[in-house]
Amino acid sequence: MRRAALALALGLGAACVRPVPVDDGAAARDAGGAPSPRPLRREENVIASDEIRETPATNVYQLIEKTRPQFLRPIPGLPARINRRVPLVYVNERRYGPLEALRTMQTAEVVAIRRLTPSAAGLRYGPDAEAGIIEITTRAPR
Repeated sequence: MRRAALALALGLGAACVRPVPVDDGAAARDAGGAPSPRPLRREENVIASDEIRETPATNVYQLIEKTRPQFLRPIPGLPARINRRVPLVYVNERRYGPLEALRTMQTAEVVAIRRLTPSAAGLRYGPDAEAGIIEITTRAPR
């Protein structure tokens, strides 16, 4: 009877434990044969410093094209009079210039890039930001 109770307790305990993923060989492997780390989940509206460092690009425009090309396009669902406009660019909370000006900014000086929606941009930067903002934070203020 004791053995049956012990077996039942062990069986119930095992049922409460989370299953451990099994490496069936389908996981990606690095050159040494060890499983490669899973890619980090990226935020939709932010390009963080680790992603900036990992992405081969010489300027900020190229970086955005490779990682979040939707930043460079009008936001879907905006009224037609606004949707023709592209987002404004701010660097360290100051107006920087048109999107094309990002081709002159080197990625090495950038810490983060964030796309603000029209509503968030309007609250922070005023009514001129009706098509949204690309907000860039650099290591040293420009």
